[in-house]
Amino acid sequence: MTLTDPARDLIGKTVLGEWLIEESINLKSNGSTGGNFCIPYKARNIKTGQRGFLKVLDVIKAIQIYGNEGVSVLETLNRITTAHIFESQLMDACKEKKLTRVVRALEYGEIALDVPPLGNIGFPFLIFELADGDTHKLLQTNAVDLAWWLSTLHQAAVGIQQLHGLNIAHQDLKPSNVVFFGVDDEQLRKLADGTIKIKNLTNNSKLTDLGRAARKGVASKNDGRVGDFGYMPPEYYYGYRPLNWGERFLAMDLYLLGNLAFTAITGISITTAIFSQTPPEIHWVMYHGDYPDVVPALTRALAEVLQKVRDKIPEPLRELLITTIQQLCQPDPAKRGHPKNHEMIAGAKYSVERYVSAFHRMKVIAEMELRT
Repeated sequence: MTLTDPARDLIGKTVLGEWLIEESINLKSNGSTGGNFCIPYKARNIKTGQRGFLKVLDVIKAIQIYGNEGVSVLETLNRITTAHIFESQLMDACKEKKLTRVVRALEYGEIALDVPPLGNIGFPFLIFELADGDTHKLLQTNAVDLAWWLSTLHQAAVGIQQLHGLNIAHQDLKPSNVVFFGVDDEQLRKLADGTIKIKNLTNNSKLTDLGRAARKGVASKNDGRVGDFGYMPPEYYYGYRPLNWGERFLAMDLYLLGNLAFTAITGISITTAIFSQTPPEIHWVMYHGDYPDVVPALTRALAEVLQKVRDKIPEPLRELLITTIQQLCQPDPAKRGHPKNHEMIAGAKYSVERYVSAFHRMKVIAEMELRT
């Protein structure tokens, strides 16, 4: 069935009687992947002047993709509506608790659009506070120093800690899902040409995109899927899914946080680096045995990877940052995180608190000893 896609032509339309859709956004231009069924726009509240990031679910794309898998139109609409309600509830929970390091949702609802020959279909949308960009955009200036990165990592760790406090696992932490506020395009141009230095700008970073998040005690399709495959922990490549909720979901967020730190140093995913050191016979593409049997080899590969990047880290930060990444990216999810946490009660095994403190400490060291 060939269907027109009216959700791709929303510029000039108004939703909820007050949000004017003004401009489309090309997420891929900054290295972002966006959601599989997400069409992003910039919107403005015509009553208050507030600007927002509006993402509308691409119902037509979903119908076409799921249709190729034999899923009916009605079942597809049920799936995307259920996903939209789940994400809306997550954002409501974050808004209610006033999470400071998670992008705030402003509004959500549906816009009715005509799709011949199906008739009017409700396209779910969410509106968030509009960030100035994500870390991909900032890195394009080549002006981000280690102190700025460590400040960003500290704030990302706080965001994960806040989500975990609500029994929410992000599941898709990566550079494009860490956004910043207060650095406009003119300042980005000045950073790129060296007119101003990054240290003179306020770092206000938040986590965004809960489209892959999971919540303990609330079933959703996200319980069985993951975010960006290129950033996932090794166990997911081998098809290993822990039964314990914390070991499966909270431990994943720890790994992704460590991966973000590694990416800041090397520019690549630590998962890619680990597999580059893995013997061919136990590489996930070839291996068909039990995951616990390959954990020792993956742990050795992680140690080799971190040994190779040691010299890229300034001496005042070297041991603390290497140790932090090693603990966060431990291939065995049952042992992932700080060793002292695993000596405590079950609920604290995957606590982020020690890493919030560690990244803050490293940020201070970098600001005092590494900047000129």
